[in-house]
Amino acid sequence: MDNYSSLNIENLIIHEIIRQNLSDEKQPPIYSEIESPLANEIRLFLKDRMTDTVGSSKAHNIVFEESSSSTVPELIKSLLVEEFDSESFVESSKRIASHLNQIQTGRSPGGFITIVNGKNLNRRVIGVLKIEREQGARLEQSERDGKKTFEITSVKNLVLSQNTRLLKIGVFYQNLNNSEIEGKICDNQLTRKGEVASFFLNSFLGCKFMHDPAIQTKDFFHYSIQFIKEKIDDPITQNEYKLHLQSYISNQERLINPRTFAKINLDTAHRQAYENYLIEKEVGIAEIIKDTSCIKSDIEKIALEFENGIQIIGNQQDFEEQVSIEHLENGRTKAMVESRLKKIRR
Repeated sequence: MDNYSSLNIENLIIHEIIRQNLSDEKQPPIYSEIESPLANEIRLFLKDRMTDTVGSSKAHNIVFEESSSSTVPELIKSLLVEEFDSESFVESSKRIASHLNQIQTGRSPGGFITIVNGKNLNRRVIGVLKIEREQGARLEQSERDGKKTFEITSVKNLVLSQNTRLLKIGVFYQNLNNSEIEGKICDNQLTRKGEVASFFLNSFLGCKFMHDPAIQTKDFFHYSIQFIKEKIDDPITQNEYKLHLQSYISNQERLINPRTFAKINLDTAHRQAYENYLIEKEVGIAEIIKDTSCIKSDIEKIALEFENGIQIIGNQQDFEEQVSIEHLENGRTKAMVESRLKKIRR
């Protein structure tokens, strides 16, 4: 589910998780006893926030991990499948907050765990938002009908604060084709580096990525090479694009963005065809967490150094395709490179 334009937030509850040192006796969360009231302004704010995160290309598809010890998957499943009941919603949200509180270490900052119930494209949606905040920022609970709750308007102000380290969010829904529970995850604090905190993804939510980042990286690289070979006629441009791809996949960034790669490295006339090609091959053009473990042999440089001082340097794929090596009877080696000469350096 990538389109959240029809999202309607129906219910919301907030609990506070207190930062605790490892040596401290574990203190329970500060629970809300009832749902937070939702004005139209707040509904729109949450819809915009979710659209900007899990509805963006920075979000990653997730599924529940069967072997996980987290209690969250079963609670999410119940909230999605069973008919909505306010008391059950409140109780389930408390159990989700309690699980986070139990597994969180002293290194983890305090914050708020917010559970959202809504509908999008005629499907029920459950959102789990973890809002971290700087030390010293506190919210006071109010009372409604004799029960304590956090006002979402206060949390909104905290979310918008520059001192707030925001925002980890998971959204779950049923797949219309097979009724399986699927989800999206976005971590604004960490996806800049291409990482989603394993604590939030695995230990807390009990999830894993739907697609292995190593396989996604491999597919991006190999299909990009295939596009260059199949769709680019000029050999010089082919070589230039291959070098750009090699440099891009080998840089220190932890995210792969196909659109960014195309915009920076491909001629304007080739960009749309390249994006369409990746979509056709089911690679897509959304951001990918880079993991080059499956293509190390393709991107690592190989060097042949001869006794006479001559060197041939390239990656394994180029060696296989463009360098032929023959071992002669006299112990010498004959290497032949077949390509267009690009530059002579002195």
